[in-house]
Amino acid sequence: MELLDMKYKKFVDIEVAAQILGVSTKTARRYVDKYGLRSNGYKMINEGDLNDLKDNLRVCKDNDLGKLVKNLFILEKEGLTIDELVSACRYMGKERMGRALNAIKFYADYYRTPFFDRFGLNPENLFLPSEVLARLKIRDFHIIRNLAEEDSIALEVVNTRGRTWNYIYKESFFKYLDFKGVKARIIFTSREISRLTGIPVNRIDKIALSKEIGVKLRGTHKNSIYLFTIEDLRSIREHDRKA
Repeated sequence: MELLDMKYKKFVDIEVAAQILGVSTKTARRYVDKYGLRSNGYKMINEGDLNDLKDNLRVCKDNDLGKLVKNLFILEKEGLTIDELVSACRYMGKERMGRALNAIKFYADYYRTPFFDRFGLNPENLFLPSEVLARLKIRDFHIIRNLAEEDSIALEVVNTRGRTWNYIYKESFFKYLDFKGVKARIIFTSREISRLTGIPVNRIDKIALSKEIGVKLRGTHKNSIYLFTIEDLRSIREHDRKA
């Protein structure tokens, strides 16, 4: 505990703070208020807070880690505790999981809020498209639009200055996940299962199709993407062993 406390006992001046963050002193001062850094009137900034902020910004801006943070953020909203997230995500790699878990609160409190504040929307009631894409392990927004057209989820659409902004209503998305049987559960794609088990993707898809394992993102769509739970992963591995 003493070692952890020592991390947050050292304070540095604004010039050093700017160097740590890789920004100007003006931006460093702005970050003090924006990200709630502990300081003494902007003159001395808590070094532990600075290093945490630096890593959290890197994590949230990183393509892969950023998606993982968004996935975990929604899972936490679905009711999973941090301990449950750690247990459920043990397949994802200890180092990257640790950094992503550490960044969840920062992402929730600071990183995502400007996307809602600009339109006066309540971030507690809505998800960003990128968050839903990360949770469903997909890349294309048109799938979200298709789900909305099928009334599987509900969108809040904001049109301003010739641009359209889409948000997904939280409760509608939760109902969709619950209907699919994957709410508050880690899900995997065929490629992820292949990396974890060594089973080729085409073999996984063949087993899933023949044994009716996994869930379709769009139940009535012939070429819909399949997603799998931990139990599905174990079942696929067992069927592959028996083959």
